[in-house]
Amino acid sequence: MKPIEGGDAQAVIDKLYQNMSGDLKFFFRVRVDGYGRVSSIFWRDSMMKEDYNIYGDVTISDTTYRTNRYNLICAPFTGMNNHWNNIMFGCAFLGDEKMESFVWLFETFKKTMGDKCPTTIFTDQDTAMTKVIENVI
Repeated sequence: MKPIEGGDAQAVIDKLYQNMSGDLKFFFRVRVDGYGRVSSIFWRDSMMKEDYNIYGDVTISDTTYRTNRYNLICAPFTGMNNHWNNIMFGCAFLGDEKMESFVWLFETFKKTMGDKCPTTIFTDQDTAMTKVIENVI
């Protein structure tokens, strides 16, 4: 992972805090590496949590997207509502696809959703992700 430049990381964190001030149920977590650099970010807003409570029995987690400047892995949690529209339950950027990162991601997601686990999770069949889902979810 290309290290996130200090100003860029601070700009993202400032934006997350700004969202939190406008949405009291907004939630985010930032994970740092051993050097104090941002390695992962997860967030969800109050509508994402409400949608998950209603439609979260089937969730999709796919980490195949890398279209950003820092080659971070985009890890959205998505589902479908009663109108067959895609909805987002949360999103993260990860620095790698190691088991430790997925443990952090799924534990954070589970915690922010009140320990409610989906009945079914569709994934991109990443081996590390599959093992973590079996243990965490």
